Amino acid sequence: MENGSSTKKKKKKKKKKQAKKEVNPNYHVDAVLALSWNRSYRNLLASASADTTVKLWDLSRDLTASGDESGGAIRSFQVHRDKVQAIQWNVMDPSVLLTGSYDRTVKTFDSRAPDGSVGAMLGADVEAVRWDPWDPHCFFVSLENGYVLNFDARTLSSDPARSSSTRFTLFAHDGAVSALDVNPHIPGCLVTGGTDKLVKIWNVNETGGKRDVSLVTSRDLDVGKVFTAAWSPDDALTIAAGGSKGKLQIWDVGANAGARKTLATKLKNASVALREKTGDGVVGVASDDEDDEEEEEDV
Repeated sequence: MENGSSTKKKKKKKKKKQAKKEVNPNYHVDAVLALSWNRSYRNLLASASADTTVKLWDLSRDLTASGDESGGAIRSFQVHRDKVQAIQWNVMDPSVLLTGSYDRTVKTFDSRAPDGSVGAMLGADVEAVRWDPWDPHCFFVSLENGYVLNFDARTLSSDPARSSSTRFTLFAHDGAVSALDVNPHIPGCLVTGGTDKLVKIWNVNETGGKRDVSLVTSRDLDVGKVFTAAWSPDDALTIAAGGSKGKLQIWDVGANAGARKTLATKLKNASVALREKTGDGVVGVASDDEDDEEEEEDV
């Protein structure tokens, strides 16, 4: 006789929906997605989280102490309705924060008075934000739909739903612009990286209030989808980039004759002297796997 239980239809197990964790003012209750050190007040660290909050930490305190007053974040801001993907302090105005979220808004606010935040509604999820180190009022934001936008915070409204005009709009990549950085050595020079696997250098010129944005050069650095790219703090035209392949590449853009020519005036005005370049300008950084293979060959 067959087991009666074998004739019963198996019921599909329903996945239990995880209850949404309640926001806690002292610590994050979901993934931390971005961090930013404050360069003027070096004990302050800002964090952005998938729990929709931004938190401010005083590293001179004992953060492991228990109790609401003795440990944890010193401030918690809830200026977004969805995951907060990106955050950065304003170097020239060190109490001001810039944040970008999956609620498709970008916000800037004084950490001493967060209720006075201003912002803009965007057409896609935010991937990265960067203040312009050459203008304390302006910032860049890159989006999932391939665009990079430039705003002047003084023109933004306390109601992000109100229309906000950009200083310029750039269609940078076919796919998400997941990497963005502004050159700290020469004004109007950007690097972007995207899920289209390209790293691109852009030149922004302003004449008579009009802005012209042109592509200087682009390259597939063989890092896969580009998730991060940053200018060197020491060399005006050197970039580090990493991506989905687990590789890190260093790109000396100055080895490109076209880039040197396009940026020559800006380099001269910034008193930046470039050394004679050789090779193609790309230096690969070996992964752990590559090191292991070399060791095995030596045995």
